[in-house]
Amino acid sequence: MERVPGSFRDPSGSVYQQGDCIIRSITSLGQKEWQQFLSSGLLDTLQERALLQHTQRVPLDLFLDVFGSDSDVVDVVEHRRIPFISYPYEWSFEMLKDAALAHLQLLQQCIQKAFVTKDGTSYNIQFLGTRPIFIDPLSIIPYQTGTPWLGYRQFCQLFLFPLFLYAYKGIPFQPILRGDLEGISIPLARKFFSVGDVFKHGILMHVFVQSLFDRTFSGSTDQTKQRITSSGFIRLEIIQRNVESLQRLVGSLSGSSCSSSWEGYQDCNSYKEKDRLLKREFVERAVKLVQPPLLYDLGCNTGEYSIIASRFAKYVVAIDEDQPSIDRLYRELKARSLGNILPLVMNIVNPSPNQGWKLKERGSFLSRESPDMVLCLALAHHMVIGNNIPLDDVVNWIVEYSSNIVFEFVTKDDPMVRRLLLNKDDTYREYTTERLEHLFRKSCHIQERKVLSGGTRILYFLRKGI
Repeated sequence: MERVPGSFRDPSGSVYQQGDCIIRSITSLGQKEWQQFLSSGLLDTLQERALLQHTQRVPLDLFLDVFGSDSDVVDVVEHRRIPFISYPYEWSFEMLKDAALAHLQLLQQCIQKAFVTKDGTSYNIQFLGTRPIFIDPLSIIPYQTGTPWLGYRQFCQLFLFPLFLYAYKGIPFQPILRGDLEGISIPLARKFFSVGDVFKHGILMHVFVQSLFDRTFSGSTDQTKQRITSSGFIRLEIIQRNVESLQRLVGSLSGSSCSSSWEGYQDCNSYKEKDRLLKREFVERAVKLVQPPLLYDLGCNTGEYSIIASRFAKYVVAIDEDQPSIDRLYRELKARSLGNILPLVMNIVNPSPNQGWKLKERGSFLSRESPDMVLCLALAHHMVIGNNIPLDDVVNWIVEYSSNIVFEFVTKDDPMVRRLLLNKDDTYREYTTERLEHLFRKSCHIQERKVLSGGTRILYFLRKGI
């Protein structure tokens, strides 16, 4: 059983992985609050409302040999495993918005039982397909009279400010959240917004006023903070009204004004209808044969083939660097109640790296899971010609990554490749069908090969060890 590297921050407990089981220990430091949480009935309420990931207590005796007889562990629970762990810097605007609303909805339920969350981090949320779910029950603690919601600042930094940035400025938040795991600080948020932005919903109160308070009280003594706490001004009812106000604010934010040329690619690409049907049938036939537990669709665009694959794959992770395309896919998945596809915003030539303390706190995209099947459709030419990655490297990487691959090769005669070469010297001599198939045959069996009617696009179904 291995401790999850990112679980070290809370001394009241730790998270461990044992095969497919996720185990959480509770230490004596968190015992009192944990027992109050269990006695309140909140655990059942939150799980019945699908706000908290399934959690059940397991006998401590089963883990004495793991934690040791002198361990500080006083209780153990088991969580249902999340199929694929993702992080806020990989979510689209709509996903981060729904995650924020899920956190606030859970907090609202907690307040009704005189509990709050002690932090407001977006890392306490994971996605089951398109459904955000809270995963840290130790973050839920009894409310102490007179204290503010301690998670508010963190909620702003990791939820509200990133949403503001995209909704009001059209600036993607993912690179900033990836660059700083603590989120967008109050001073940085203030620099993004000018006085002319104060009339935008939420900016005055949550950016300008909070920035003023931050500067004013950053050097406050414990005595000053104690006077604020004992003043009686802050009550649970006020926190509840603030949470309701945040729910209205987050619900009103929209990223619909941000669009891209790739968002409508599936509707206006260069495929003839006959070829599009052939490609759909090819992908469906391959995925149906493999029936993979986990499938990645790399460069999924708006997810047409992710949806096809989801009929036969247990879980699909759909990845594209274009945020509007992922938001469009996310909305479609919600509308169709397709719960086994997780859409993520990511550039596959620069995927999420290992990050945080000792480069282990947040795992890289490539290290988190091993897919049983990969779709790499009309992506290689962007990697080779658009990003100057050698074809050998692309093929070796994709073949090493999975044992079942559907690969679409777009030749230099295709209009999309010619467009990429417009302002470049054609130095890509190795970018040929012959070289590609030579590389494939080194380690794979070409199960099926299909040339589409235009002659510039070739589909391959590859299997290792067959």
